[in-house]
Amino acid sequence: MLTTWILTLSLALAAPRNDEVPPEVLEWIRAHAHAFDPELVERDGDALQNLLPLIDDGRVIALGEGTHGTHEFFLAKDRLVRALAGEARPLALLWESDFVPLLNAERVLRTDGEPVAAALDSLRGAIWNTEEVGELFAWIRARGSADREVRLLGVDIFDLRGALLVAWTALDEADPDAGRALLELLSDILRGDARELLADAPGFDAAFDGSNLAAMRRLAEACALLGDRIDECGGAWEAQMAARVAEQRVRHLLQFMTLLPDLGLERAGDVFEEYSAFQDRAGSDAAALLAFLREHDETCPDSIEVVLGGLVDARRARQEYVASLTPGERQAWRRALLACEARLDVRARRLEVSAGVDATRSARASAAGLVRWIDAVHDLLRIQSEREIVNLRELALADNVERVLAQLGPEARVVYWAHNFHANRARGPEGGPTSGSLLAERLGADFVSVGTLFGRGSFLARDLTTTPQAKPFRYREFVVLDPPPGSLEDALLRIDEPAFALDLRELPADGPVADWFRTPRAMRWIGNQYDAHRAADFFFRTAVTEQFDVVVFFAETTRALSTPSASERYSIEPL
Repeated sequence: MLTTWILTLSLALAAPRNDEVPPEVLEWIRAHAHAFDPELVERDGDALQNLLPLIDDGRVIALGEGTHGTHEFFLAKDRLVRALAGEARPLALLWESDFVPLLNAERVLRTDGEPVAAALDSLRGAIWNTEEVGELFAWIRARGSADREVRLLGVDIFDLRGALLVAWTALDEADPDAGRALLELLSDILRGDARELLADAPGFDAAFDGSNLAAMRRLAEACALLGDRIDECGGAWEAQMAARVAEQRVRHLLQFMTLLPDLGLERAGDVFEEYSAFQDRAGSDAAALLAFLREHDETCPDSIEVVLGGLVDARRARQEYVASLTPGERQAWRRALLACEARLDVRARRLEVSAGVDATRSARASAAGLVRWIDAVHDLLRIQSEREIVNLRELALADNVERVLAQLGPEARVVYWAHNFHANRARGPEGGPTSGSLLAERLGADFVSVGTLFGRGSFLARDLTTTPQAKPFRYREFVVLDPPPGSLEDALLRIDEPAFALDLRELPADGPVADWFRTPRAMRWIGNQYDAHRAADFFFRTAVTEQFDVVVFFAETTRALSTPSASERYSIEPL
């Protein structure tokens, strides 16, 4: 559950697989591949007009990206946006990014004399502050007149301060008394002058500790009323949207705050960092303990080695691994870890002689830590089941896409620019909804999902070897070679086409080709972070037919081109 929410997707433990791709599958791919020249895509903004029929029947077209830092993915999505914009109907480009930064970026693009670079600098983080996105922004600006413009909006919810500031400013202009009342409430929650804190991002972040549950509930209610009041006053729908986004973020935080006592944490902001660190410590403890026992305790029971080996092999998928076990199996694991802890206690003196006092104490601490970890996972699984917790971020993304679509009118369509995880039609690896799955359920045939994949090459991502305390996080170029045999990318790479699109809706209803595509198999799943030492963690076993209507595949890719300001701010090495 929580590992999905912090966007760390990993390879689930694999069932036995057949690495051979049946010849009829390769023949079907060759016959149905809509090939295109990636060099032409590089030069020509209209290069993918031939793919328009594959996506033209949707009102919401989700354009996914297999990494958040691939040059070819960004250019292909740019060209598909241009193809869709060529039709005489309103179009909005909705980004998996915060609402207010994209609102500011759009205002820059609509202002004469403002450089496109200023719009890019409005975006949060490094992943989209790139030359490729700058080219798209320049094209949006050049479209000019209102009847041809492409709206640019964010649908994500993390920027609470920005959303509150936009909404409060609109309310204060329309109804000063209501604006003052909201400031008083915010000042009470933030324990400071809300007017000053809303204008100061570092000050707001420092003041907003997310620890006052009652005040947070009042804030959620106030945000809901704020949106209604702006609507009643005839305020701009962007201000109404900002109020809704603020409410979504507060309810998102409230959801985590209800988990705090169960997690032994005091602040909502600690959940992500502490839980992620907890998962990593479990892996480190398992690896260290396994090495210690193999070297110093030759009579250690196999049951303990099986448990520790499983946790080491599962890597960052540990919680999903344990969640996949039956309750009886989880109890057996717990008993094995308790037995290990007891064994180390009983044999402590002997082990201290052979291994040393410090090493033995460290091993005992690792065993105790693993017992605490498996108990915490059990508690989280129980909480998830009892409370039927839903990923409120994914729900908010889907709601905001629909809200914009309704605002633009029945003839409009929107492009949802997001990672493959958010853009795909299927539920997440732990069963929770994604924004794409929610939109697919709500819109049916009006929702079209496009995923982008690659065979080998480079991309830009945050280096996971960077310490969590180091900020800004270090982004750098990573290079991956051929995908593993049996993976989806492996099959697509065998076609020997540099780039092509595949409409999965054209698959036969049954037979060996349909069966192959509908069988879960490994597929790359890389977000804005990567660890080259744990490449297998960045594959996700899934049936691609459940994920996407269309896939766009590049045999080879290169990293996205960061702008000079992003390179300086995030210490990105130049090409």
